[in-house]
Amino acid sequence: MRIKKIITTCFLLISSTLFLSSCAKDDKIAYKEEKLEFVNLANSYYDMKANSLNIYYVDNSDIQYVDAGNFMKTLDGFYQSSLFKKSISSFRNIYNIYVYANTGNGIEYISCVFDWNKNTITVNNPLFFNIKYNPSSVEFMTHLEEGKAEIENQKEIVFDLAKYGFDIYYKNGKCLVPFSIMNTIFCSDGYYNLYNNGEKIYGTYYDISNVSDETFNSIYNDNLSNKGQTNELRLETYNHLRFVMNNYYGLKKFKEIDDFDSILENYKEDILSLDVEKNRKAYYNLFSTYLNDLHTRIGAYSFYNTKEIAIPTYAAKDMWDSNKLSENRRIYKEKIQYLSNLSKDIYPNNESTYRTYDKTAILYMSEFNVGTTEQNKSLDAYKYDSYEYMKWALKNIEDKGIKNVVLDLSQNGGGVVAALLKVLGFVSNDDITYRIYDTLADSTTSVKFRVDINADDDYSDLDAYTNYNWYVLAGVNTYSAANTFVGMSKELGVKSIGQKSGGGMCSVLPVILADTTTVEMSSTNAMYTYVNNKLVFMEGGFEPDIELDYDKFYDIEYINSILID
Repeated sequence: MRIKKIITTCFLLISSTLFLSSCAKDDKIAYKEEKLEFVNLANSYYDMKANSLNIYYVDNSDIQYVDAGNFMKTLDGFYQSSLFKKSISSFRNIYNIYVYANTGNGIEYISCVFDWNKNTITVNNPLFFNIKYNPSSVEFMTHLEEGKAEIENQKEIVFDLAKYGFDIYYKNGKCLVPFSIMNTIFCSDGYYNLYNNGEKIYGTYYDISNVSDETFNSIYNDNLSNKGQTNELRLETYNHLRFVMNNYYGLKKFKEIDDFDSILENYKEDILSLDVEKNRKAYYNLFSTYLNDLHTRIGAYSFYNTKEIAIPTYAAKDMWDSNKLSENRRIYKEKIQYLSNLSKDIYPNNESTYRTYDKTAILYMSEFNVGTTEQNKSLDAYKYDSYEYMKWALKNIEDKGIKNVVLDLSQNGGGVVAALLKVLGFVSNDDITYRIYDTLADSTTSVKFRVDINADDDYSDLDAYTNYNWYVLAGVNTYSAANTFVGMSKELGVKSIGQKSGGGMCSVLPVILADTTTVEMSSTNAMYTYVNNKLVFMEGGFEPDIELDYDKFYDIEYINSILID
C-alpha cells in the first residue's frame, strides 16, 4: 500500500538566526570529498533545484558519508529545507537542525539533533518528517478536507547508531553521517529514495521499481558489478539491515520479535559474503519466505548484480516463484488465480467497472487510485481516479431503481489511502476517522476527514449516497488499503459479504540498503479501527457479516437474492 503522509502541518518560520559555537573542536579525522551529479527522477512530484550531492569518505573507509546540512539542502523541493536552521555546539558535541512550527497546538520547537560523541540522532517530534512539499502533480487532497490531528503519547525518537556499529563525525563545520542511514531516516519514510550507481546519485519517487525499464536501463551500468564488493561494504550492509529491521519493521511487535539481531544471525554468513548470489538468496529467504508478509519483499536487487538480476522486474517475478512461495503468498496466489479465471468474462482486463441486476448494483474496483491533474481533466478520468470512478458509476446507475450497492473489492490488493478515504465519503455522511499507531514513536494519531462528494467546495452539506444500502464484497485478496476500507467501512455501519479479508495493516516502506538493494516492507504506520466499540488492528483481516462461497462471488443474481428481502 503506497500510503502518503495524510497529516499535513503548516510551518511558520520564527527565527532566521544561525547560532555557531565560537570554540568548535574538530574530530581528529581525515576525509576526502567527492562531488557527484544529482539527478531527480521525480520531477512530476517534486521540483528540486540541486544538481549535485557531496559524498565523503572518512580516513581509509569505503563507507559513504554525507554532510547532514548539505544533504537536507540538496533535498529542498522534497523537504521545505529553506525553513530549517542549524546550530552547532562543539562543547555539547551536537549539530542541530531545527524549525519553529505551528503544529495546530501553537508554535513549537521541532529539532533533529546529531550527537557525534554518542553517535545518536534524536528527533524531538515526529512532525519533523512532515516538513515536506505535497507532490505537485497528484491530487491526493482534492475533494478531501482534513481535520485536526489528535496525537497521544507522542515522544522523541532516538536512533542509536552506535548499537549498529555506525559513527557520526564532525569536522570543519561538517556533520558526517552514513549515507545509508540518512537515506533511510530522511527519505524513505516520505516515499523518496536515493541511489548511488557508482557515478551519479539518483532520486526516485517511492523507489527504483517505480521507474520505467527505459529509465532503469539508463541508470544501470557495470560500474559496481565490475568493481565488486568489499568486506567493509558487506558489514555496513548487514549493520544497516539490523538498523532498518529493528527500527522500521512495523510488524515487529505484532510478530512478538524483541530484537531482529537473533533472527538475522541465521542469514549473516550469506549477507556478509562477497558473492552477490549468496546475498540475493539470503534476502529472498528473509523477506519473501521467513517473514511471510505480503507487504514485505525485495523491490530490486543491488547494482552489484548483473542488469538481468538487478532489474526490478526480476525481483517481482522472483517473489512469486511457485517453488519458493511462503504460505501467505501461496494462498494469495492460488485464490487470485481462481478469482481471475472466474471473473475473466465479467471483468475483462481487470478494469474498474459496474454491473446491475434487479435492485442491486456491483461496483468493481481493482485498486484505489488518485489521478494526476491532467488525468482528472480527461473524459475518462474514472479510469485513473477512484473518486472520479465513483461519480461515474453512480451516475450511470441512478435511474435503474437500485436499492443495494456492493463495492466489489474481491481482487483489490490496495492502493492509496487518500483514494479510499474519498470513496468512504460516498458511503456515509459521518466524519471519516483515520487512525494510525506509529510503532517507531509508540504514539497514536487520529484524524477526521470529510469529503466533498458533489464538488461544490462545501464540506458541511450531506451529499453522500445514503439512499442506497451499502455492502463490501471481500476475500483473502482484499488486501492492504482494500482491507483497511473493509475495517473503516464497518465502523461506519457498512456490512461486508464474502470471506475474511486478507489483512495488511501497515503501509509499505521502501528502503535502500547500503549495497543498493531495494527492500519494501511493512512500515511503522499501523492502521487500526473500532468495530462494535472494540479496538481492532487490521493485520488479521475482517470476518464477513454475510458469508459467501468464493464460487458465488460474481453471481450477481445470487447476491441480489441474499440482499433483498
